[in-house]
Amino acid sequence: MCRIILTIATLLALTGVVSAQSFYNGWQQPDGTPILGNVIYCATGKAREALPCGGPTTPLTVLSTPFSFANGGDPIIFAGITTTPKQFQVDKPASVTSYRIINPCNVDIRARRVADLTQQVTPTTGVRVMARSAETFGTSSPGFVSIMALAAPSADCNLELNYGNGG
Repeated sequence: MCRIILTIATLLALTGVVSAQSFYNGWQQPDGTPILGNVIYCATGKAREALPCGGPTTPLTVLSTPFSFANGGDPIIFAGITTTPKQFQVDKPASVTSYRIINPCNVDIRARRVADLTQQVTPTTGVRVMARSAETFGTSSPGFVSIMALAAPSADCNLELNYGNGG
């Protein structure tokens, strides 16, 4: 008897779910016209297809290549990073196109290219590099870099920078 009651209850629940799905209202444009099952739309309101928005003359997304070290993998170490901005002079090899910042610290840092040793990064300027992570950037020959931690590190915070290509 108990098995029959459970079976009937399960069937009623499934019937409720199925009937609720029949009343589902899909996504709609502001004017009320329905949006089909496409997730990405162009600025024109048309669904994005295999070609980028704009047509066949629009540039395709560039795929990145793996980062390859230009200096044999030996990093430039920026030692003693704290919540006070520090400036460092950086010499970029002529043949490189990108650099990788590795943040082994337990706090986020901010790094910014500056014109001279008197300029500084602030908590709201530069690029944020999350704690214990790495970021790769294109390079434009930074002569000086200003770096600061966004919170007090609980241990020595020594940032690493590698020049290379790709990434």
